[in-house]
Amino acid sequence: LYTTWVESKWRVRNAYSGEKAVEQLDNKIDVILLDRLIPGRCGAEVLEEVHEQGINCRVLIVTAMERELGNTDIECDAYLLKPVGRDTLTGTIEDLLTATANECPQQSRQRPHRHDDTAQN
Repeated sequence: LYTTWVESKWRVRNAYSGEKAVEQLDNKIDVILLDRLIPGRCGAEVLEEVHEQGINCRVLIVTAMERELGNTDIECDAYLLKPVGRDTLTGTIEDLLTATANECPQQSRQRPHRHDDTAQN
């Protein structure tokens, strides 16, 4: 679903497992959308690989898992709790793409954001 919302604006790579996500990592990636509950390697393991490979990109976690229920030290630029609407998702990606290195667009490193909007573009 998220792919259909964003592929008209940005080039998208899909990975439906942690292993496939790691295989696709390279320095051409600007933003990674990652679920903490992805099959195979979990989202935290994929994110660890991003850091180990020195991939310089923004990370957006989109998950149904409350931040407090798991690894609370997971470093990301934005953390959205499902359900997430189209406007919230695309707006967050746009914010991440325009943010400078010192900005945290939604201050999500401190608190997760719950977005229950269902607006469609």
